[in-house]
Amino acid sequence: VKISGLFSKNEDQLHTFPRPIKAVCLDPNFSKSKQYITGDTTLILNERGTFRHKETKLIDFQGGLIHTLRWKETLIAAANDKGVGVYDLRARRLVGFLESTDTNTDVPRGIFPSRISWNDSTTLVIA
Repeated sequence: VKISGLFSKNEDQLHTFPRPIKAVCLDPNFSKSKQYITGDTTLILNERGTFRHKETKLIDFQGGLIHTLRWKETLIAAANDKGVGVYDLRARRLVGFLESTDTNTDVPRGIFPSRISWNDSTTLVIA
């Protein structure tokens, strides 16, 4: 994962992971926090420290690969083939998980993945 600063090379970050990363999302306050999240089957908080890179495993999504991440304030929404989960960073726990209600068995779930977007700090839109 490479993050490049727009106006300064001081913001550049390069991290190599031992697994394929399917989704990346920057903290809404990235310029101050230097935090971002990555997702494969696990949601991981990544931070740039003074001397090294720090990874914190937040939660393991047993439903498959996370393909979409959205971050709003302290809430992180993550979508995979099984559904959409919301994780609260402040409480350090999964707030809820909405399972996919895919009734069409002719089309594999991965072809039409869930789309998610925060409408405001308390409303998550799922399509």
